Amino acid sequence: MASPDTIQPGRSPSPDNTGEFLRRLITLDERNNVPHKDNQEAREKRLLPLAEALARASCEHGIDERSGLYREGSFISIYDAALRALPKDRGMVVVYFDVDHFGQINDELGHAEGDRVIKEIGMALKSSIRAYKTDFAARIG
Repeated sequence: MASPDTIQPGRSPSPDNTGEFLRRLITLDERNNVPHKDNQEAREKRLLPLAEALARASCEHGIDERSGLYREGSFISIYDAALRALPKDRGMVVVYFDVDHFGQINDELGHAEGDRVIKEIGMALKSSIRAYKTDFAARIG
């Protein structure tokens, strides 16, 4: 079961929940001992664009219906906001992978089976990322 501070796709029905995302990000920022010289107001200002991007992306149109992951446009918005929100002395890791020969699944087993495989991959990714540390997964392509 996800913790109350988990940030995942599909958890927010509208971008009106920016405040909830901001509260979660501030809590995570403090819990993870992110080194910074921010006071509370500066921390909120630094994290607000990321909270807004997450809230927008978590709406139904920001989630890929087959995989359950963020869509490419959502990924770009979140990634850009995360880069700006990250303290200058911290790094970020981006992992990109491709499912080799995926077209063969659709060609040989049909699109329904291809959709099932995409869903399974999405579920595996979501269960593997550290959502409590604001990791996120997206489907591109």
